[in-house]
Parts: sequence; structure tokens; C-alpha cells
Amino acid sequence: MKMAFRRRILRAALRGWWAGKFAGVLAAGLVVAGCAHIETFDRKSAPEYVTVKATDFFVHGPMQPGRAIELPPQEFVKVLSRDPGFSIVLRDDGQSGWVDSRSIRPAPPAGRAVPEEEIFPERVIPPPPEPDLKLRVEDVPQQAKTPKKNP
Repeated sequence: MKMAFRRRILRAALRGWWAGKFAGVLAAGLVVAGCAHIETFDRKSAPEYVTVKATDFFVHGPMQPGRAIELPPQEFVKVLSRDPGFSIVLRDDGQSGWVDSRSIRPAPPAGRAVPEEEIFPERVIPPPPEPDLKLRVEDVPQQAKTPKKNP
């Protein structure tokens, strides 16, 4: 009787131990799977983004006390770190801070450099020669001097 009781206790303990291990592994897997990918860049290779709406710019972190600076729409910033909630950005004046990641989008690609010849073709093609305006009235035929009458 004692042996059967010990076996039942041992089986229950092992079952509980394996169940606990499984639950721990499952919980750890869910935590790792739920973590979002955070992209980081250095200052030289940071991609350029643009604000799509007026957004708050937090200098001391997203939970800073006091008022935040407001970035206007269409302001270009460089993203140093991007995650689903907030992104660390660098403004043109060199100030870095946090903005809401939903309020920025990748900036449009820069336009190609247009050669000056395409913008100002008159600088490439010489202008036509000036007309000779030294014509005397006597040299003009009589038909050209009188206007035609409408019937």
C-alpha cells in the first residue's frame, strides 16, 4: 500500500513538474514572439522621414513632464531608432528626441539633378539673328501700303 501511494505521489509530482516546464517554455515563447523588432541607425546612414501631421516632439523621452515641442507637418527628420510606439529622430537643427511612430512616413526620394541646359535652353541654342529694320517706306510696294477693303 505504501508503495502504491508513493508511486501516485511521484507520478503527480513528475506530471506537475513537466506541466510547469511546458508552461514556462510556452510563456517565454509568447514573450519573445510578442517583442517587436527595433531598428537602429547611426547618424550618417539614418533614413530620412517626414512628419505627416503636426506631432509632439519629446526631448527628454515620451513620458517627460511639461510641454512638448510641436513639429509641423511636412518636416524632414532622420530616424535613429524606430519601434512600434515611439521613434528617436534627429531634426535638421541637430536636436534629437522622440516622436510617435505613426506620425512619420518615409520621405519621398530626392529628385534627380537637372542639367542647366534642360532648364535654360536659350543659353545653349543661340538666339536667331535680329531682323533688318533699315527698310525705307519708298521700298515697300504700293499694294502693301493700302489696306484691303472688305466686300
